[in-house]
Amino acid sequence: MKYVCLLIIVYSCTQVPPVKEKTENKVQANSQQSYRYQVLRNDDASFGYQIFNDSALLIHQKTIPGRSGNSGFHDSLKAGEVAALVISKLEAGHFPPTVQSTEIDQILKTK
Repeated sequence: MKYVCLLIIVYSCTQVPPVKEKTENKVQANSQQSYRYQVLRNDDASFGYQIFNDSALLIHQKTIPGRSGNSGFHDSLKAGEVAALVISKLEAGHFPPTVQSTEIDQILKTK
């Protein structure tokens, strides 16, 4: 009996704890969350957007994301397209929802 207890103690002390999976910039997608956006007109007549999670303000973006300077969108439709892209990234579980400069360029070039 002593040997069985000793084996159990030795075995339990030599077990390696499981490695936690690293999840960078990813959160669990929650189908119960509801995102929406609102296009804003800035003081300089350019446009930005706000993104809400249910009724809570999540993102307030007055400028074109990923661009240097403080320039907003020249067109409210383009601001809305980028806001929709950000929402699609949030719904896919990405936080923060990083927007690449190539994605911005593609949206701004379309008519």
